[in-house]
Amino acid sequence: MTEHMKKIKKHEIAIFLAIMMVTYIIYTPLLTGHYATDTYNIINIGYKQYAIKNSFVDGRIFAGILEIIASKINIPINITVTTFTSIALLISCISVMILKSMIINLKKEKNKFFETITTIISYITIFNFMYVENLYYIESLVMSVSILMYILAIREIINKEEKYQLKAIIFAVIATFSYQGTISLFLIYGFVFIIIKNKKDMKNIIKDLVLVIFIALIAFIINVLQIKIITNITGIEQERLGGIYDILLYLKTVIICFNQMVIRDVLINSCGLFPRTLIIYFIIGVLGISIIYEIIYNKEKIILNLIEIIIATLIIATAMCSINLLGYDTGRIHNEIGALVGLMYIYLFCNSDIFIKNKIIKLSLTVILIIYMLANIINTIILLNQHKEVNKLEKELCIGLENYIEEYERENNTKVTEAKYFREPGKESAFFNNISNKSVLTHNGVMCRWSSIGTINFYTNRKFEGEFLENSKEIYEKYTQQKEEGYCKNFVIIENVLYYTIAI
Repeated sequence: MTEHMKKIKKHEIAIFLAIMMVTYIIYTPLLTGHYATDTYNIINIGYKQYAIKNSFVDGRIFAGILEIIASKINIPINITVTTFTSIALLISCISVMILKSMIINLKKEKNKFFETITTIISYITIFNFMYVENLYYIESLVMSVSILMYILAIREIINKEEKYQLKAIIFAVIATFSYQGTISLFLIYGFVFIIIKNKKDMKNIIKDLVLVIFIALIAFIINVLQIKIITNITGIEQERLGGIYDILLYLKTVIICFNQMVIRDVLINSCGLFPRTLIIYFIIGVLGISIIYEIIYNKEKIILNLIEIIIATLIIATAMCSINLLGYDTGRIHNEIGALVGLMYIYLFCNSDIFIKNKIIKLSLTVILIIYMLANIINTIILLNQHKEVNKLEKELCIGLENYIEEYERENNTKVTEAKYFREPGKESAFFNNISNKSVLTHNGVMCRWSSIGTINFYTNRKFEGEFLENSKEIYEKYTQQKEEGYCKNFVIIENVLYYTIAI
């Protein structure tokens, strides 16, 4: 290895370590121990049952394998969560470096300013405001692997080295079996990098786009077949992905409700993971400066491509809503929206001289980029701190509930061993009143069907089985008559059974 190569390697390692240090500081609240709603469920039913009923049935083989291993070794859940999150952050930092190298290879120009800009662009694209939801779950490790594999698949398609189609398919299949919800990134990354690579060569653009869609379909179909096999073996029906007919039906629903579901809930509200409409202002800011640049230097037609990137992102967001209608407004399946500003910058950096020709335009775009990066970081820290506060409130709620149950048991000389719950008609809030953020990260575990009993059992140290009551009019009427006098005007004990309502 030459001295020059050694210097480059040391320089890249230094950047990687700096990125890691910043990232681990930002995500400290997750690394110091936390509980997602799904984590309460895992604690309640155990790794093995969660792997069978959730991971394997939902087509996430690698997550299921890791959970089975954790079950066999009997790893405490806190250690598992912290370890998986730590590795996920490491893998995500590797994704940043690979994305950065792809950008630089396409631009083929190097200086300190470009080095800094590409690092920031790559960071905000990977660690976008939606991605915090992926890191919230115990599956964060496989989700980060999924994104890395999709990026490697796109790199193969762009570089077109020997057997690149086969390599891209392998990477995409691994990514999809890790976590299907990030497939939107494969599609939008592919769209942007194909436009950059092929410039105005429409024939090759169409050819490569068809390849990306074909690979995505292959990976998706193989994953669906695996789900069918597992569900037939276990007899457990998965609830997240429907069949082809269901997806087409959902697509019709999403298209009809496009303004509400895609534009309002996913784009403008950013799934509750970014201040309302703020992403729109950043998109408009980047577009506005690009329009000024194109007016001055009209030889470079960049606005049309930027608009195409935005439209492609919205189309992909629509498709993601259709694939997972129940969770259509969750950040973990909408990284394409979170990555949009970063992808616009990648296009501008690689396909124009916007950072070279005009100092004022260069400065303006750089300022917007830095503000956007800081907004992402500050927003993430606020979200994570609110999530940790929710964990404290969940504990306080359950300790109060335990005191209420113990008092009933003492007064009646009996034991409460059953817990049953309803979904109250018209009850929408699954959040604590004093928590400002309303997203998946701040769900009250007690108020969610999938985690309610697990949350209560964890903090009260009880062994309630839990039963969801759908058609119990008589007992519901008894409950409504007494709930005002119950704990938190929700929890009531009737004939030694705990009754309460959930929100979702």
